[in-house]
This record gives sequence, C-alpha cells and structure tokens, in this order.
Amino acid sequence: MTKTAKWIAIPAVAAALFAGVWSASAQEPIARANWGAAVGFTPALDVPNLSAGMTVDAGNLDGFTSVVPEPIRILVSKYKLKIRVRDYAAYAPSDGYIKATNDHRGKARLVDIGAAWDKEGLDGYVAGLPFPQPKDGNELAWDFYYNYHGDDGRNEFAVYWVSAKRGVERHEVWRWTYIINTLHRTDIPPMPRLDRLADKDIAATSLTETLFPLDRKGQLALYNVYDNPTDREGWVYIPAQRRTMRFTSDNHGEAWNNTDLMYEDIRGYSGRPEWMEWKILEKPPCSRRWVRMSRWAKTRWKKNLRLQERAALEPDDGLATSARLRRRTNA
Repeated sequence: MTKTAKWIAIPAVAAALFAGVWSASAQEPIARANWGAAVGFTPALDVPNLSAGMTVDAGNLDGFTSVVPEPIRILVSKYKLKIRVRDYAAYAPSDGYIKATNDHRGKARLVDIGAAWDKEGLDGYVAGLPFPQPKDGNELAWDFYYNYHGDDGRNEFAVYWVSAKRGVERHEVWRWTYIINTLHRTDIPPMPRLDRLADKDIAATSLTETLFPLDRKGQLALYNVYDNPTDREGWVYIPAQRRTMRFTSDNHGEAWNNTDLMYEDIRGYSGRPEWMEWKILEKPPCSRRWVRMSRWAKTRWKKNLRLQERAALEPDDGLATSARLRRRTNA
C-alpha cells in the first residue's frame, strides 16, 4: 500500500482580512449572525497595526506573518500580491443550508471501513454541515466535502495561459452548467432530492462548453459524480468528429484542462473522504479558516436543468442534443 502525505488548506469564505481562532460552542441553534462561531471559528479583530483601508504587501508583510497563511505570504512576497483590508463582515451560507444543519445536527456519524475503498465512510447524513464542531480530521474532511456550494448554477469564465516573459499567450472561454446536489438539496426545488438523477446514484453532474477559440467552439465535456466511493465518469463531445467519447475520470492529482493547475488547485481535494485518513496537525490563527491537515492514502438550475439532467442520464444523446440546441441558438 502506497502512502502519501500532504497538507491542504480548507477555507471558509470570509470578506475581510482578519485573524481567527477555533472555538467550541454549546449546542444552541445556529443562525446567520453566529454561523462562524457556531461551526468552530471565531474572528479575532484586535490584530496590532491592522486596520480597514490599509494594504498588506511585500513592504509590510513581516508585521502580519502570524495571521497570513504561508501560501498567501509566498504570493505576496514573491509574486507581488496586494491584500486590501476592509472591516470584518460576518459570513454565512444560505438560510436553507443553515436550517438543514440545525434540523439534522447529530445525525451524521463516521463509519470505520478499514482499508476498503469501495465502502461508504459516512452514515446518517441528510443535509447541511455534517459536523458543525468537528472533533477530528475525518469529521472535518466530511465538512469540506459537504460544505456549501449551492444546489445548481451556471457560469461563464475565461482561462488565461500567462508566460512570465511573454505575458498572455492565449485564452479560452467556457460555460459551465452544473447540478452540485441531486441529494441533500437545501435551496432550489426540487428538495431534498432530484429524483431522476438521484435514483441512478448520480450525486452531481456538470456540463462544460467551449465558447472560444472558434476552432474548439461547441466542444462539450460532461462529468458525473456518484453517491458512492467510485471514480467519476466523463464524456467529451467533439464537434469536428460529431462523436462522443466516454472515459473514466480518475484524474486526482492530474493537470486541469491542459493547464499547469491540478484539479486539486481548483476546489481542493477531489476524491472521497474515506479514501484518506485525515488528521488535524494545527489550528493556526489566520486570515480565513485555514486548517493544516495531513492525509494518507488508504487504498487505491429550468430548461438548463432539464438539459443537464438529460445529458447526465443519456450522455451520448444528451451531449449531441445540447450541441444541436446551441447551433440553432447561434444561427
């Protein structure tokens, strides 16, 4: 059995540069106003010489090393990142997610699966944050896995390839339509589950379309994530060939879409929590809720929503249908 050790940083979204310490709170109901403290994070707002309106840069970074995580310090000192400071603002996920966390608090429990990789390591989870006060690294890993991302969405974004010598070399524009949760839904009907996909054990699905450059326009990539410990599946539609190719998406630790980023650089660890053994190494004060952990490998939205469902259920036909609809729209 190969064992690998790596630390990861797990952030909870915050709107300011502030320091924080973990706290243990009583089992009072969690509300939007006290979400941060209730899930194990309390901001410390008395950082010396740090005030709203100032900028943290390479010139003054040494005065704030205790509250700026090491990876961010590297970006500031080596790559000239500047951090603009504003007054602290409390953060929280959606009201639906908070309600689900309260309604189902205490139901989730860890399952000891030993060295097995094909068994589920969590039982009793319904929705919301599984462990508002994680006691160990494994509970925290499940909090990261089920942390708030919303239910469905659609984004258009650009990716740039930048050279230190030549600047921007090229860029691509993509549209990403996704269903984050077919189960454990808290915000967008149907709730709590999207039966058509959930009945097929599909936990999440996403459809990415290339909009630019023109020679790749219309290329589609569909990924399905399953509600069990198994690798994701993917399908790619290539317009020039008018065909769909299927593949198993076992891409953990690999390059993301032909860039020098890994899949883990986008959203952190992309595997199942039970595939690793997690341990909290330290709980440092920092600008966000960053927790240093180690992991060891144990073993090996309506039209768009309907289209996404069809693509996930019938990949070969669904991707081609999506391409046809797009060609008609653009004609």
